[in-house]
Amino acid sequence: IAGSEANAMSKTVKRCLEPAWKEGFTFPLPRGPESWEAPSLLVQVEDWDEISAARFSVVARAGGGRDARSQADAMGEVSVPLAPLLDHQIKRDWYPLVAGAKGPKDVSGEIQLVLQWRFNPDLDYEPFNEPVEHPDEEPNELRVAIIQGRRLKAMDKALLYGKSSSD
Repeated sequence: IAGSEANAMSKTVKRCLEPAWKEGFTFPLPRGPESWEAPSLLVQVEDWDEISAARFSVVARAGGGRDARSQADAMGEVSVPLAPLLDHQIKRDWYPLVAGAKGPKDVSGEIQLVLQWRFNPDLDYEPFNEPVEHPDEEPNELRVAIIQGRRLKAMDKALLYGKSSSD
């Protein structure tokens, strides 16, 4: 999802030109200020070769970047504007694959997506929204709320497999 760190990858469907993933992904994606332009969802379809096995995956990534660990060959992609989903309605449709920046120009096929942009009260966190009880008094208490972090430096290096992280 452009402008976010959202990223997900589907399961592998081997040796199939009509895969059925039947998977769902959920991304925190708050609406921005009034002048904000809604982002787009980028779905990339890839064929991943490992020895003689092939697999297909659907990937939603921020800004369309490719996973550095991936050995995938691009098969096509779909960019879906999310602004029409602001009405909370469910949209189910087929989207034709198009050639991406990295990959073959002769692309064929389409993918079916079901999309809904909805309100989730668990993601709605507004600290300190109660009225100030003593507005005429000198302040004597500092309140701080930490919400989330992003693009932090990995301090714990992965020893064998997986990604480095921090605790």
